Amino acid sequence: MLSRLLIVAAIAAASAPETTLANDAARARFYFEQAAADFASGRFRDALDKFFEVQRLAPSPSTLYSIAQCFDQLGEADESYFYFSRFLAAAPPDMDPQFTRTARRRLAALERAVARVQLRTDPPGAEVFIDRRDLGAYGRTPVMLALSPGPHTLWLEKTGHRAVEVKVRAARGKLLEIDRSLSEVRGRLKVRASVDGPIRVSSETGETVAEGQTPFTEALPPALYVVEVSPTGHRPARDLVRVEADAVAELDLRPEALPKPAGTLTITSNVQSAVVSIDGEAVGFTPTVLPQLTAGPRRIEVRSAGHQPYEEVVEIAPDRGFLNVTLEAPERTERSPLTWVAGGVGAAALAGALATGIMAQVSNDELDRALADPSRGDPREIRDRTTTLRDVSDGLWIGGAVSLGVGVLLYFVTERTLVRPSSGSYQIELDLP
Repeated sequence: MLSRLLIVAAIAAASAPETTLANDAARARFYFEQAAADFASGRFRDALDKFFEVQRLAPSPSTLYSIAQCFDQLGEADESYFYFSRFLAAAPPDMDPQFTRTARRRLAALERAVARVQLRTDPPGAEVFIDRRDLGAYGRTPVMLALSPGPHTLWLEKTGHRAVEVKVRAARGKLLEIDRSLSEVRGRLKVRASVDGPIRVSSETGETVAEGQTPFTEALPPALYVVEVSPTGHRPARDLVRVEADAVAELDLRPEALPKPAGTLTITSNVQSAVVSIDGEAVGFTPTVLPQLTAGPRRIEVRSAGHQPYEEVVEIAPDRGFLNVTLEAPERTERSPLTWVAGGVGAAALAGALATGIMAQVSNDELDRALADPSRGDPREIRDRTTTLRDVSDGLWIGGAVSLGVGVLLYFVTERTLVRPSSGSYQIELDLP
């Protein structure tokens, strides 16, 4: 009787239900007081039922200890061993060492009376069912089970993984260790988009589970997912898709294109009323303002008669832009001034040569008449004048030819073409808030 009172005192100290919701706490306290009274009176089966209700309302390691004590008093070694094991696995570091020592001592004493099975899984946390699923799980792996001797069927089940069935034959006083790997259950998600772009797959709670680019294929656990694709220049497109085990879920997304940004372009030039063309289409005369011009590379042309045309690809920004164009005169050809000097000197010399040549001929005719009639003049004087005129004419012919030849040579050698292309200056004025 004294031993039972000591156990009751230990149960009372260990099993006070932990704080939970007000209603559950009150009910747990009610069942606990009844359970303690039943245990003190030796009604262990009644106490066990009530301790189970306390554990359901306010789970705690200490209640597991009380349940183990009830089974121990009932002589049910398998259940007693199981719940003492669960108590030690769940006991916090600050648990009264009296209870952990008692639990270890009872486990050591019960080892010879029970058939033990140590279950471990990778990953851990699998629910363990013994012989019948409808009786509920016997905890989660890793777990120590105490089974009745003989054959048993165990099922190991974890969400997102394939269930594993294990056949065992338990023997009293023996420890059977079982390790199993649980393979994940997967389905396949395939996503296509009318415009390829980055994709994000998230759970119902918003947690990202996969990322990539369309077209997208990924193996995922069965669940409901939110799929979003965000191509550049398009509004994000999203949809829900459910991935089933061992099946392919396909999704087609069609992102909507965003309106292209536009800017305003003001064009001025040094020539009034020059024709302005955008991408080959005339749009006005300078100066001009072009509103709502689609942003991006645009070919700008500014033309005016008698001037070099301006043509350039300008990157239109979604702001206000200013293009100032300077149209230059058409190309012209220039030569060295020496060309005209040499040509002019040569032409003048040739003209002088012709004149002096004529004068020399006239003088020669006068010499012939003087020789026939001395009264017409002194033949020697006329001869000297004729010779001088001929020498001057010959010199002018030679000099004029040389100078004219130099002028022709300079005409071709010093020729150069002058051209200055039209230019433009483009500036952007940001639309600041």
